[in-house]
Amino acid sequence: MAGLFDIISKTANDAVSRASTKAEEIYEINKYKNQQVELKKDLAMAKRRIGDYCYKKYEDGEELDEVLVKLCEEVKKVKQQMKDLEEDIEKTRENIRVRQSEAGEDRL
Repeated sequence: MAGLFDIISKTANDAVSRASTKAEEIYEINKYKNQQVELKKDLAMAKRRIGDYCYKKYEDGEELDEVLVKLCEEVKKVKQQMKDLEEDIEKTRENIRVRQSEAGEDRL
């Protein structure tokens, strides 16, 4: 009976360990995804400001100037931040996979 209890205990511990690892992965990825949502809002606002500015200039019959360039640079910066977050997500996924793999080797 003690052997059966040990097997059940090990199986339960392994399941808890896998669930814990998965929960950690979900938590870490969701942190990045929440940041992405905020950056997308920032991007939409920057694009709207570009559009509003350009349209005003168009209505006024003026040529576009350096302010438009600065607004476009703002959009470029936010897009880079979004790309960096996507890379962070992939790195986090890979790190968690490595830890899971290493933990699996320890169990053998």
